Amino acid sequence: MFNKSRISLLIAIIVLLVGIFFVVTNVLKDDEIEIEKALDSIDIQNGHVVHIEFLNKKNAIAFYVSGPDNSDFGHALVKKKIFGWKFMGGSSTDYVGYPSDMKLGWSFHNLEHEKGIDYTDLLYGKVIDGEIKEVKAITTEGQEYLAEVIDEGGGEGFWYSLSKNKDLNTATTQGLSDTGEIIFEYPEK
Repeated sequence: MFNKSRISLLIAIIVLLVGIFFVVTNVLKDDEIEIEKALDSIDIQNGHVVHIEFLNKKNAIAFYVSGPDNSDFGHALVKKKIFGWKFMGGSSTDYVGYPSDMKLGWSFHNLEHEKGIDYTDLLYGKVIDGEIKEVKAITTEGQEYLAEVIDEGGGEGFWYSLSKNKDLNTATTQGLSDTGEIIFEYPEK
C-alpha cells in the first residue's frame, strides 16, 4: 500500500506536469500568431493583420485589411485569456466608393468601458493618399496628438491614435506631407 509521502509525491508530480503543460501550451506561444488565430474566429474574408498594438500584457488591438482588394480596414480588440487570445469586438470600414477628395479615412471607437484598458479613445483610419506621411489629431481644447502612421508600401498605409482623455471623438484630423503641408483635414475648418 501507498504511504502518505508517496501519495504526496505523486500529487506533486501530477501538479508539476500540469503546470509544465500549461506553460508549454500557453505561455510560450507567439502572441502575434495567436492573435491572428483569434481573428480567424470572425471570418475576415481575404484578410490579414497589418499591425498589432499591445495595450498591456492582456489586451491588444489588431488592425487588419480584408476584401478582395484590401479595401476594408478595421480593428479588433483582443484579450488574453487562460487558453489564448479571444476576439472581444471591433469594426471595419469599406473604402470602396469613398469620394475622391477623401485622402484619409477616419473612424472612432470608444474604449471607455473596455475592462483592463487604460485608454478611452481610439481614432484610426486608412491613409488613402500616399503623399500623407504624418497624421495629427487636434482636440477642441487645442491638445495635439501625433498619430502612429504605418506604411504598408505601394501607397498603402494606415494610422491610429490612442487617448486616455475622452477627447478624440471631436478632434480635427490632419493628414500632413513630409514637409508639414496639410493635405487633408477633417472636419474642414
